[in-house]
Amino acid sequence: MKAIEWRDPNTMVFESGHKTFDRQVGFISPGNVISPHQLSKHVRAYADIHCNGFTRPPGHLRDFDLGWFDSTGLPGHMRRWLKRATQEQGAWVYRFCHFNSDGRRVVHGWVVTSDGPNKTLLRKFYTGPTYKSWWVIDEAAKYVSNPPGGQEDD
Repeated sequence: MKAIEWRDPNTMVFESGHKTFDRQVGFISPGNVISPHQLSKHVRAYADIHCNGFTRPPGHLRDFDLGWFDSTGLPGHMRRWLKRATQEQGAWVYRFCHFNSDGRRVVHGWVVTSDGPNKTLLRKFYTGPTYKSWWVIDEAAKYVSNPPGGQEDD
């Protein structure tokens, strides 16, 4: 994962080339995050059936986790991909966005990483309105994942 550099005590240096996102983002981090520019959560595997001392049917916990994203604009094709990808192993799902001048949210896309300590990049979904969204997602992925093959970014 890419190491964070700080512009000031509350703002990381983020340089994707998308001026509005770069200026607005305060911090990007792996793990569960709810912030104006990042929404991320762990999605359990279909095979995970135990939670807080209770046993649930296969897929119940995974569907509960995915349901958390239903109100966030999770694209249908991505939901279907996540259901296939999380049969045996869980995953981390990240959404990145900024707000335009009239206060509307602009979602640039999503990053999915593997479960466990390695956080290997599994897939990027680009959903933003312009090519600059690719820049945002490609740069954000460096802060929340390691590239496939085990080589870590500096």
